[in-house]
Amino acid sequence: MTNKIVITNDGSHSIFNPKINETYHSKHGAIVEAEYVFIKNGLLAENKKQFNILEIGFGTGLNALLTAQKAKQKKIDINYHGIELYPVPKESYSQLNFTELIGEKKSKLLQIHECNWEKEHVINNFFKLTKNEIALEKYTSKTKFAMNFLNNDKQDCNY
Repeated sequence: MTNKIVITNDGSHSIFNPKINETYHSKHGAIVEAEYVFIKNGLLAENKKQFNILEIGFGTGLNALLTAQKAKQKKIDINYHGIELYPVPKESYSQLNFTELIGEKKSKLLQIHECNWEKEHVINNFFKLTKNEIALEKYTSKTKFAMNFLNNDKQDCNY
């Protein structure tokens, strides 16, 4: 069984994984969901100019793509770490329509997916990306990340 590209209610793509019978994003809208959860109630919920972000489950790269875009627009320095044990294959991520719907070039999504694992990459002047192909329980980092549970109950932690 192979992954299948599906269209969510906002017109953006998601990936359906038949092995686990789930999509990577909400059927109501991949971009709508990411903008609400990851950007509005995560990145922009605090008036800070620098963040260390840890995303567990890098998936389609949509959260990273939107964060890179917002970082540049708002001039927020982002040090972004993504963990993904099962990276999305090129034949899937190259079909995703996120960039055309958010006003980015397709090459930006491809750059995010095709940069080397376990190395830091400068995506734009405000966004650095490090992807880690590893299980969460084996991940270690000296970087300090803040936890945000959408109810503004934050605590500092180290992974």
